[in-house]
Amino acid sequence: MGLGDGQKATRPFQLDQSLLTLGYTVAFVALNPGVDPWVLAGVLLGGLGLALTEWSLATSSR
Repeated sequence: MGLGDGQKATRPFQLDQSLLTLGYTVAFVALNPGVDPWVLAGVLLGGLGLALTEWSLATSSR
């Protein structure tokens, strides 16, 4: 077993984490329609950015 084997095992968890982040973001926006639009935009952009970062780290070739 090499050092890289442990990283491959955590990739599915990281992908699940990015999907969970995306789900929480969409759920917050969907369940809070009366909130200030700037707050919704900030949550949406922040959540999408975080989910994309997590996904990118999970699928990188490192």
